[in-house]
Amino acid sequence: MEPQAWDPFVDVDADLFEYVVVGIPRLSALDRVATALGELVRSRAIRIVDVVGLVKESAGAVEVIEVDDVGPLQALGQLDGYAGGLLSSHDLALAANAVAPGTAAILLLVEDRWAGPLSQAARTAGGRLLGGERVPRSRMLPALADVSGFVDPSGHAEEEDHATHDEVT
Repeated sequence: MEPQAWDPFVDVDADLFEYVVVGIPRLSALDRVATALGELVRSRAIRIVDVVGLVKESAGAVEVIEVDDVGPLQALGQLDGYAGGLLSSHDLALAANAVAPGTAAILLLVEDRWAGPLSQAARTAGGRLLGGERVPRSRMLPALADVSGFVDPSGHAEEEDHATHDEVT
């Protein structure tokens, strides 16, 4: 009997996919981000399905860089569950809207495996997860301050949110 080819989507839950855009000053600054992503995958909180680098020049032109061409991200392409090739040019264009000129970002397509039990419970009850959206920092900081006097421990001033609310993928 021949061994079966590994299929990264054998136990995938299509209700759990989201994209995440992580902004950074430059792609070479990704060491800590790549380490954190590796930890999230090893803990099974997420599965990285696709990742690309985006560099936006100060004039606004965007360069898309594949995971194998970004040193700190190369290991992510070797993680269990990585498939690659799922982000479309439309997805990349939408994500590029969130990147400030003169900076870089990575665009991740992840399966939020931490939400698997919730998704399974919803299906068992005859329903399913319908969606979600990351709430921008610029909306959360004032709301937290109003409710509890929360002060941002990072000391960073509120930044403009460049993110688009259009769906990616």
